[in-house]
Amino acid sequence: MRNKIIFKKILIILITLFVSIVVIIATHIISIAYYKNYGQYNGGDAKRVSKVPDRFISIENLYDDTNGNLGWDTVFFPQIVFFDSDGVHIYIEYLDNAAFIVRYKDEYYINEFNYENLVFEADMIAEQRNRIYTIGDAVIVRARGNIPYVIIIDSVEIENEGNFAKGTIKFRPNPAITESEREKIFDSVETDKGKIIDRFTFIDDNTAQVTIPADGKISMIILKSPHYEYCIRKVSIEE
Repeated sequence: MRNKIIFKKILIILITLFVSIVVIIATHIISIAYYKNYGQYNGGDAKRVSKVPDRFISIENLYDDTNGNLGWDTVFFPQIVFFDSDGVHIYIEYLDNAAFIVRYKDEYYINEFNYENLVFEADMIAEQRNRIYTIGDAVIVRARGNIPYVIIIDSVEIENEGNFAKGTIKFRPNPAITESEREKIFDSVETDKGKIIDRFTFIDDNTAQVTIPADGKISMIILKSPHYEYCIRKVSIEE
């Protein structure tokens, strides 16, 4: 029964990822379709317009407007890059694609359809980022490429040993992870007293240990992507 529940959780995660990929692909296809009316890319800045086209939305305050869920940068000029709250690039487009983006009075505006799709994608990531997971939940930790790490914390046991206590964490990764990846994914724990501890010892592929103050308890496990600094997931340890 437990395996069936875990399978359903992982299935939901995979469906969510599939929907995200479909949204981004749809955004790109629509952009290309519109762009055929504007000729070839010339590697320049966005087309300057004297009037904002219908159904175009300013992205000047995009980060604040989406509560930090979606941002953009032109560091890779002549492209514009959109990134989510994990700091992961989710979409890249050429600035001279006038069907996607234009410039009006030194502000960028993008097509409403693309805007809504990007916000939708970023909001789904923010939901995962802001969620507090619990023991038994399938936690997505993003990785380079299309296949993320899925980590399930099975149990946490505390054993007092005089002046300190040892916490033993049982977990299951999918796919299997290397020793180097384990060390990066298991970022830290937070005790019930608010102390942050980031030194783990891995007993085997499914067991981690951490030393905490005597009579202490682990209240939170912090998981982090090996590839994306801001991709953090929190697992609450409930009594």
